[in-house]
Amino acid sequence: MPSLAEGGGSYPVEEALRMGVPVACSDIPVMREHLAGRTARIKWFDPESTNSITEAMNEIIEHYDLYRESAIKGMNDPAQSWDEIAENYVKIFKMAIEKFYKRNN
Repeated sequence: MPSLAEGGGSYPVEEALRMGVPVACSDIPVMREHLAGRTARIKWFDPESTNSITEAMNEIIEHYDLYRESAIKGMNDPAQSWDEIAENYVKIFKMAIEKFYKRNN
């Protein structure tokens, strides 16, 4: 997942992990936060460095069995459902609206 920015969770990464597929992922704060509770081994890389991306892919290829086993073990890690993620967005939007109105009234 060579993303520079994500929002609301990286569903391709989440879906891959749910299927026991090893993941190489951009080392950006939102992805670190999103995947903090996962037990699967993630190979992190600098998304602005082709060398870092290449090294990450080579690492997964070289140690595929280790990454695959880790991903399979982490398939049932708890993760938020789509509904829970949507509920969190609604809460955040409501808080932002309340702050906006308090500040402007």
